[in-house]
Amino acid sequence: SKVSPELHEKLSTPLPADALKHEPADFMVILDDLAKKTGINIVPHDSLKEVPKDQRQWGFQVEPGTTLVSLIEDHLKKKFKPVEIVYRYDRILILTHKAAAKLQAESDEKAEAANAAAEENASEAKIESSE
Repeated sequence: SKVSPELHEKLSTPLPADALKHEPADFMVILDDLAKKTGINIVPHDSLKEVPKDQRQWGFQVEPGTTLVSLIEDHLKKKFKPVEIVYRYDRILILTHKAAAKLQAESDEKAEAANAAAEENASEAKIESSE
């Protein structure tokens, strides 16, 4: 889905110097910290709590010039197999694959319902205009 111009700009801006490295910690804590440092709305989904705490340890050190997208796609996602990243208009959701699939299915259902409603309205309009 499309991200806002503001979010796009923040995502392609290099990380601030104080966000280039982090001592190993629970990635939920690190994501919260990164959100504060970058001003990007990073939302760790509740489904991440299903990942045992000892398997959520993450530490990193990246080169200056690294963007948040690169950090979460190339480092976080590669290290943590169950993690999926979903970009929304004004935020980034970090969740498990299972939760992401469910979210996708729900938004597909909503889209289908909206399309069905639009088609119904269109056919009602046709009936009215043919009288």
